[in-house]
Amino acid sequence: MGDYLTKNKERIKNYLIDELNKIGGVLINSPQNSSDYILNISVNGIKSETLLHFLENYEIYVSSGSACSKGKLSHVTQALGMDRKRADSVLRLSFSKNSTIDEAKELI
Repeated sequence: MGDYLTKNKERIKNYLIDELNKIGGVLINSPQNSSDYILNISVNGIKSETLLHFLENYEIYVSSGSACSKGKLSHVTQALGMDRKRADSVLRLSFSKNSTIDEAKELI
């Protein structure tokens, strides 16, 4: 079962990366070797809080910023060299063993 769960979250993350890369203005912030449980993205021109609330209307729940930022600009995004505008548009997508490819498709 463990191998299936590992492959499933990898499949979901890879699917999201492939599909999000097709959408203009979406930037993948997570490095290639990052955790399979988290995908960090930015959407140019849209503040993360705005997009977060928009997605909530569709029962899609994401987080803004990085886990350590607590509502302010994260030192992680600053260390990655993001300008303020890009850092203000960061969304964190998290996966669990219960995440499905259909949920990923819904997000796209």
